[in-house]
Amino acid sequence: MIDFGEIVYLDVQKTGSSFVGQFLRACTGLPELSRQRHAPAKTRRAGAFYFTTVRNPLAQYISLFQYGLQGRGGMVERFHDAGMADYYQPSNAAFERWLGFMLAPENAGFFGVRYGNTLPQMIGLQSYRFLALSFIKPGQTLRGAKTKDDLRRVYAAKKLHSHVIKTESLNQGLENLLDSEVGALFKPREQVGSYLQNAKRAKKSKAVAGFQPDNISPDLINEVKRREWFLYENFYPQELNKHV
Repeated sequence: MIDFGEIVYLDVQKTGSSFVGQFLRACTGLPELSRQRHAPAKTRRAGAFYFTTVRNPLAQYISLFQYGLQGRGGMVERFHDAGMADYYQPSNAAFERWLGFMLAPENAGFFGVRYGNTLPQMIGLQSYRFLALSFIKPGQTLRGAKTKDDLRRVYAAKKLHSHVIKTESLNQGLENLLDSEVGALFKPREQVGSYLQNAKRAKKSKAVAGFQPDNISPDLINEVKRREWFLYENFYPQELNKHV
């Protein structure tokens, strides 16, 4: 969570969050009050504008794996500390093994107590990360959902954010904030547009030789869709019935 007072950004991992934070610091006149990376808000501030970012879950997993292949990030450290460094190899076979481990609900505890104690049987890790920043007291809120319909209702009724930007169209989504209820808090459109055109994104998770993310098992892709149904249903419904 990055708190600018009148604007609060809920910074979901691997959705362009570093760039969004830079954008807000450069393109608003608001002081940054606090920054707790990827942490949920503790209270709801009346009158504040909450927004977040989301990414296609399969692309999110691919990016996370590529990030780890470069020896970067907390996830690869978690695997190394557990004596499982061999999961990170630059090949499709290694990625599919890694992804299968990531998706299995019985492995939820490996990624932290909070995920393991919420809804690992119902949602995958990327959906959890998104939802964990969507609520005040996310653990308690998520544990109260016993079915998918419960989760749908809880999200509709209790989510903090009123606005969601897709990583796939991040620059346009950020510029569209100027047309939102907080548009007056930004610098003039010409300056914002120039910033977005010229600013460099945070270092991306680059492709690594030997790993071809376009050649992934269709069964595994379908398992991603099944486990991450919440994100697909709400933000990428066209992908659910896409032939793989």
